[in-house]
Amino acid sequence: MEEKNSGINLKIEALPTSKSKVKRTAAQSENIIPAHPFRLHISGSSGSGKTNCLLSMLTRKEFYKGYFDIIFIISLTAKKTDDVYDILEKNKGKTKIGFINELDETIIGEIMDISAGIVEDKKAHKAPKVLMVFDDVVSEKKFLNKKEFSKCFIMSRHFNMSSIILSQKYNATPRTCRLNCDAVIYFPGSVSEDMVITDDYCPPGFTKKEFLQILKFATAEPYSFLFINMKCLHKVRYRKNFDTILELQK
Repeated sequence: MEEKNSGINLKIEALPTSKSKVKRTAAQSENIIPAHPFRLHISGSSGSGKTNCLLSMLTRKEFYKGYFDIIFIISLTAKKTDDVYDILEKNKGKTKIGFINELDETIIGEIMDISAGIVEDKKAHKAPKVLMVFDDVVSEKKFLNKKEFSKCFIMSRHFNMSSIILSQKYNATPRTCRLNCDAVIYFPGSVSEDMVITDDYCPPGFTKKEFLQILKFATAEPYSFLFINMKCLHKVRYRKNFDTILELQK
């Protein structure tokens, strides 16, 4: 096919906004880890390593230690019957940590309203960077069906907020949330979970069987996971853990 150039610059380029001025770490800028503001789904059964993965990300300077101004942990058990987040408080740096032990949508709504007001007044790059962590709340269907939760997870980027949802079963997380994620961390799951994530994220030109082979390779070793970064091109979108790119050859 013959190509002809009109001589006029018709290339569509990204327009600068206050969001593009938000400071990011080198690992975020290079798409090694999700860049704020992001929506991340971490899925894995009890003992798979998902909570350890989260805490490593939040307490190591290579990832997000000291990056967020405020982190809210939304969990029915955190700091009550579960001390797993003690390590986060000990390694929080300048970050403020808040625990919300009741699944009250009005609290989530208030946080969003405050953040939205600050962004509107000061613009995103001058507003506090907020992270919302929803830890194993997927069994609370009534809460998940509230518009405040959906808005917080799906539209959080508009409020200079990132959101992480942890679940023990991948397919227990609402499909709307799954498909609006910027990144996924998937620890070994059941056959039904494998099939659902295959339906959600099998790359173009690959069969489901081929994607399942990628999935099995990435999660074969204990505590290993498949990392999918939707901000990357398909060829380098899939990784075993954070450091091994599973370069697609089709």
